[in-house]
Amino acid sequence: MRSAVKHAAVLLMVLGSCCMPVAMAQPVHETSLSPWFYLNGGEGAESQAAMRAQRDSYNLRLTFAEAGTGSYLAGVSVSIEPVGGVLLGPFPDCGPLFYVRLQPGSYRVSASFQGSVQTRLIHIGRQPVDEALYWQQR
Repeated sequence: MRSAVKHAAVLLMVLGSCCMPVAMAQPVHETSLSPWFYLNGGEGAESQAAMRAQRDSYNLRLTFAEAGTGSYLAGVSVSIEPVGGVLLGPFPDCGPLFYVRLQPGSYRVSASFQGSVQTRLIHIGRQPVDEALYWQQR
C-alpha cells in the first residue's frame, strides 16, 4: 500500500493536473489516468475526423504507419517514461493515432508493433510535438 501511495504521489508531481476530458464520438476512446489523459483511435474516416478535431488539446501526437506506403497501423503498444520518472503504460492496442496530454519535460516514448520496437526521446515544451513512427510490414 505504501508503494502505491508513493507511486501516485510521484505521478502527481511529475505530470501535474490537466483539464477535464471532452466527450468524443465512438470509436475514439479517451481514458483518464489522473492527472493526465490520452486519446486513441483513428481507424476509419469518422474516427480520424473526431480525433483531429481534438488534436489541439494534446501536446504529443503520435501517428503509426507502414513504411513505404504510409498506410495507417493499429495494434501498437506504447509506453511513455518521463526522463528520471515513472513509466506510464504500456498502453496496448493503440493507433493509428495516439494523442497524449503531458507536462513539459523530456520523455522516452517506446512503441512496439509485431515485435519491432522504436524508441524516441521527445521534449515537450510550449509547442505540440507531432511524431510519425513507421514499420515495415512482415
